[in-house]
Amino acid sequence: GVGDTIRISLSTFHAEEEVKVGWEILKALKLRERGPVLIACPTCGRLQFDMDTVVAEIEQRLEAYTDPIEVAVLGCAVNGIGEASHADFGITGALNEGLIFAHGKPLRKVPQDDLVEALFEEIDKSVTRGGEIAFDDAKSAEGAEWLQRIEEENADDLTPEKIAAMEAAAVEEGEDITAPGDAEPYLKPVKGKKVELDEDASPTAGRRFTRA
Repeated sequence: GVGDTIRISLSTFHAEEEVKVGWEILKALKLRERGPVLIACPTCGRLQFDMDTVVAEIEQRLEAYTDPIEVAVLGCAVNGIGEASHADFGITGALNEGLIFAHGKPLRKVPQDDLVEALFEEIDKSVTRGGEIAFDDAKSAEGAEWLQRIEEENADDLTPEKIAAMEAAAVEEGEDITAPGDAEPYLKPVKGKKVELDEDASPTAGRRFTRA
């Protein structure tokens, strides 16, 4: 009934975007399933390609599909493809090159400019085969080798996966990984002091959009 309605309002001139967001909420809650799901990382300083444009193009092209395909876009290959291993398909990029993967396994390495087109070639082949994904051992091995090289070049980067591994290793060895007087692991980011604001101090406090 009306009492169960969830209203979605967006600060946009395109009301149809509210419908899309509504569907995404239902899909995220596993209440309704319709069409593909696109997942994109929030990007970081290691980003080496125009990810916003790539994500927008992929999102637009996925609208033509009805199969519940899960597609992931990673801005860099440093963390490998493990964090998106649950996705049916995905891409990750580096300088001038990129990788297409499926279910956490490399499919093939391609030039960065061909990432999107090559991704949909693989998606279309899978749809034609009823969801089956065919791996070429040679291309898959080449992709894995490229991924390993990228990870080695950035071996000194402190990624979330490495932090978690360091904490797990310390706990296993019986080390106390908490800072004095703190119940949080010392490897976690330090929390800043919250600044209290009110309407007089900040008319936009707590709001995502400013007032007109």
